[in-house]
Amino acid sequence: MQARLVLLSVMPSSRSACQKILSPLVSPVSSQKIIWLILGLETKLLIKEVRKTLSLLAQMSGKTTYVLVIANINQTSTIIQNTLLKFLEESPPKVLPVLLATKTMEIESVV
Repeated sequence: MQARLVLLSVMPSSRSACQKILSPLVSPVSSQKIIWLILGLETKLLIKEVRKTLSLLAQMSGKTTYVLVIANINQTSTIIQNTLLKFLEESPPKVLPVLLATKTMEIESVV
């Protein structure tokens, strides 16, 4: 699945609001079971959390689609953006990465 960058004027304030906004984007991709992983929405994103999540996703298989949402991508460090870039280049087939940003000019290497 191809990564998607979604530019928002305002970041969603909760996980449920985030899912509601993104559901139309995700539903055509998979009719299978969907598991949402939303990082960086309610807390600052840490490289340790990103690496752990990406490692777990690399091991997943089966009929489940995993939607990996990285919120506030424009506010992450260069290390996190480079780690995500590597993952996006080689992401597992059942993972749909979605990057949320309010300003694309602040994204260094993911776009």
